Amino acid sequence: MKTPIACIIATALAATAIPAHAEIDAEGVHQIVVLHDDLNLLSQSGMKTLERRVHNAAQKVCGVNDIRTGTRIRSQHSLECYDQAMISAKRMIAIAKENQASNAVRVARNGN
Repeated sequence: MKTPIACIIATALAATAIPAHAEIDAEGVHQIVVLHDDLNLLSQSGMKTLERRVHNAAQKVCGVNDIRTGTRIRSQHSLECYDQAMISAKRMIAIAKENQASNAVRVARNGN
């Protein structure tokens, strides 16, 4: 089963548009759903592509690269948000990879 990875972030920042599906749930949690249906998560290149997408989504939803007046230092809040988003997303990536591997085994068994 291919399920989207969601970077779920509890923050007051608005999720801006990126090549993914951005939404806010009923609790005000900002999230960007990162799709991976087009990727083979069993390959190194597929995993690198997904990790890059998740990294970009987490930076976007947490406002890591937002410009702050008077400083070039990134806000501590944004960095903590990013770290939590990546921890959450890495767990979801592992599950998605496991699901894709088990689906591949089932398909192979069906072919016999």
